[in-house]
Formats: sequence, C-alpha cells, structure tokens
Amino acid sequence: MHFCFVIDFGRNEADKFIEIANFAMFLFPKSRKFQYITRMSKSAAVCGFYLLVVWVILEPRKRIMLSPLFLFLIIYKKVLNMKKLEIFMLGLLLITASASYGQELIRKQDTNGKWGFVDEVGRVVIPYKYDDVREFSEGLAAVWLELWKTWVFIDKNDKVVIPFHFDVMDVNGFYEGLAAVQRSNTGKWGFVDMTGREIAPYKYDYVSNFSGGYATVNRRFGRDEQWGVINRIGEEVVPLVHFSRNRAETAAAIVRTESVAERTTSQATREREAAQARERALAQAAREREAAQAAPVPPPVPQSAATVISDVSVNIPTTNVRNANTFAVIIANENYRREARVEFAHNDGETFKKYCIQTLGLPASNVNFTADATLNDIRGEINWLSDVANAYAGEANIIFYYAGHGIPDETTRAAYLLPVDGWGSDVRTGYRLDELYQTLGRLPARSITIFLDACFSGAQRSGDMMASARGVAIRATPGAPVGNMVVFSASQGDETAFPYREQGHGMFTYFLLKKLQETRGNVTLGELGDYIATNVQRRSIVVNRRNQTPVVTPSAAVSNRWREMRLR
Repeated sequence: MHFCFVIDFGRNEADKFIEIANFAMFLFPKSRKFQYITRMSKSAAVCGFYLLVVWVILEPRKRIMLSPLFLFLIIYKKVLNMKKLEIFMLGLLLITASASYGQELIRKQDTNGKWGFVDEVGRVVIPYKYDDVREFSEGLAAVWLELWKTWVFIDKNDKVVIPFHFDVMDVNGFYEGLAAVQRSNTGKWGFVDMTGREIAPYKYDYVSNFSGGYATVNRRFGRDEQWGVINRIGEEVVPLVHFSRNRAETAAAIVRTESVAERTTSQATREREAAQARERALAQAAREREAAQAAPVPPPVPQSAATVISDVSVNIPTTNVRNANTFAVIIANENYRREARVEFAHNDGETFKKYCIQTLGLPASNVNFTADATLNDIRGEINWLSDVANAYAGEANIIFYYAGHGIPDETTRAAYLLPVDGWGSDVRTGYRLDELYQTLGRLPARSITIFLDACFSGAQRSGDMMASARGVAIRATPGAPVGNMVVFSASQGDETAFPYREQGHGMFTYFLLKKLQETRGNVTLGELGDYIATNVQRRSIVVNRRNQTPVVTPSAAVSNRWREMRLR
C-alpha cells in the first residue's frame, strides 16, 4: 500500500498534493512508508528532489517567501532528527498548502466572450463558462449566467453559496460582510449578508459600500432626493433628509467615530443625533476646506512597482498659487461589468487628480475623483458641480474630466458616456453628452473646461470594436458646447482614442499631463490644445499606425477668447 496524504484545501491544492504523491509512488513502488531509507545521504537526496518538486509547483512570489525555510531544512536535517521521510514530506505538503491557500483569483475573459477566474500565474481555476463576473471580495464573487437570468454568489471552489430567489439586476462585492443588491422588478437597492439574508430592505435608489460600519443611502421622489446613513443592521442612524451626497458621506464619516452602543433606538434620539451630525458635518467640511487651502501641497505618492511608471507620474510640479474657486470632477471608468476593460483609465484619472491639486493649485476638497462610476455616480457628481456653481454665483471655474468608454446612438448619431453598469448596446443606460453640455453650460460659472479621453464610435481603446457594437465604427455627433465652455476631445469622427502603453496612460491624457508638467500649469488653453493635437497625431501614427486627431471645441460665447483662457 503506497503512502498518499491529501488535504482538502480546495481543488488546486489537492491536485498539487496528488502530483507529489504520484512522484513518491514512482520512485518507491515497493515501499509502504519509505521506511527502507536509512542512510542520511539517500534521505538528503530524496529530500532535495521533493524540494525541487515543491519549488516548481509554487508561484514565484511564494518561492521567495519559503526559500529560507527550505534551506534550513536541507542544511540542518540532522538537527531536526527526521527519521521518517513521510514526516518530512507531510511538513512540505502542509507548507505548500499554507502557501497556496487563500490565493488571489483574477477574473478573465476568453476568446469566446465567456468569463472565468485564473490564479496569479494565469492557471485557470474556475472555467470560462459565465456571461459576466465580478471580482472576488471577502471570498465570494458574483457571477451571471444568461440561462439563470440573475446574479448569484460563488466561492473559490465554484460552488454557489448565495442563490437569489428573485431576479437581480445588479450587485456589488462584499464589504465588511455585506453586499449591495439591486432587484430587477423595482430597480431598488438593499443589502444582504454572506448567507443571503436581507439586512437592509430593497428601497434605495443609490447605496455606497460599507466602510467603518456605515453606508450612505439615497431615495428619489421625482426631482426630489434625500440622503442618509445606515448601519450594519439596516438602521438609518442618520435619517433620510434633504442634503447632498457629499454632506451624507461627511455625516457617515462622523458617525463612524461614535459608538453604536451609546445611541438609543428611540426615534426622538435618532432625530436629535441626526441634526447634531448634520451640524458637525457642515462644520467639519468647512474646517477641511480651510485646512486644505492653508496646508502645503503633499508630495506625489510613488506608484507600485508592478505598474508602468510614466515620466509624467514623477516630478509633478507644485505651485504656491491657491486656486480656491476652481472645482474638478474626475471620472475614470476602467472596469466595466459588461464591456471590455479600458486600459489605464484609473491611472489617467488618479494622475490628473494629482496635477489638479499639486500643479493647478486646487484644494483637495475641491476635487472629486470617482473610479468606475455608475450612472447614478455620474449624475451625483454633476449635481455636485451644479450646487457648487450656484453657491459661488458666477465666481467658480469648473473642470470635468472623463476617461472611459463612449458609445453612439446608431439612429440619431448622438454620443453618450458609458457608466460601468451600462450596456454598450443600450444608450438608455448611458449619459448623453449633449445633456452634459447643456447641464454644465447653463451653470453660472466663469469657465467650464471638459476633457474627454474617450471615443464615441463604438470602438475600444485597443482599436477593436466593443462586444456590443455591430463591428462598424459610427461617426457620432457629440453636440455643441454652450455657455462659457471649452471641450477637449481625444479623437474625432469614427476614430479611436488609443492607449500609450509605454507610458501607462491614454495617449490623449499623457500629452495633456506632459504639457502641464513642462509648463508647470502656466499654459493657455490654445497652447495646450495645439500641443496635444500635434503630439497625439504624430505618436499615434508611429505607435498604433492609426490616426487619432484630438479636437478642441469652444462654445459660441467664448469662441473669440478661449485660446487665452487658462486653467489657473
């Protein structure tokens, strides 16, 4: 009887153990427990062989973590007094299991459009069989199979652990043990725990993920909307009232510091505490705004070594000028739920945010950055800009930056921004570009500058057509800017907005940042537009062998003076 020891740490780990055991049976077909190996020289040789096997199986990062222990076992085998090789092998198996257990799984799409999960070195762990998937969060991932017509949650063994008994339109990952779920029949959001039990009812039009025990929630009644804060058991610790999303998030940050045990559940107490929380939120926001204006500009944060380090991501210029009346919204949509990923969109948005704060002098509180924005996120940020412009009564300057997919309406040729929860084949799930122009153009703002690192022909950054497109690029009509607006677009007509992989950015965004770096932000819009257009056209032909022609479109109101306008 051959010695074989397998521990159920998951399918991949068991496969590794079986592989090692098979090697053992091949080497010692007549041995029951390898007991005939008595001399240390033979034992050391066999130990070395098994170390090599485990070394090959382990991923590179884990080799480095375990290599000191392997060396110790080889050099000091006599100190360990290992008389039986199976004891040594069991130790190695346990080491392999501990090193492999908890591995990160990454979602990936195959050539047939199906989704599955691979490990850190690209080995398929969960087969390519789903029509859509989300990333693993707290050990579970949401998956969609067209046959089911709903989302479910699976674990890392591809086992369904949360099957919903109703149609689910959308889901978020788990944060602090709770996941946001949107029902198809009502479109409302609620929360479930890791057993699928409903924690917060499905009645909200928007919810954030839980952080520090709290989440912001929203309900809309026609044009009216209310914001509040709920805790982990679904209680509205800040009842829904008429104030903005930013105020709700500030209130949530404040109540996170308060002990739940110190609050009672009586309605009168909650209302009194909600009023106090709102007052503290307003006071805290004012203090943060004043502190941000007075504080020195923070140094740039170095990027991870795993990412591409662009020359515009280092040596970001700083300024002593405080651009306190300029406000920016930055939306970077990279990870789409139903469409291909937009390469480097997060890096584009994060780096542009640094330039807004460090080079253009905007206070940090004046810059709202959203990665992977939903349609409600986009509308919420535009509403924030509207509130700011109205509060500043003509003294505010507005910057709107977007990196992500754009889609055309095949019938009207209208252009749309595509949120991460949108469908590339359904423009009703997008945000119409003309609506963006009209909404921002009507604001009482001194200037409105829009940067769009997107194309609206139905193509991806890679140049391929989006999965939902018909395979033919469409020449979209983006609409006309209004008010005191200047629009910088990454491409025109049916062209594609390409990436610049050598620098880890979109081609358009890279040269936008490069000009801000070279001029330290002291540049006119005319100089900026000329620089971007010239360099993008030249570099795109060399790198991508395709035309990309950035354009600048001013509104009629600023057509005679836009070239002399500045960002600060």
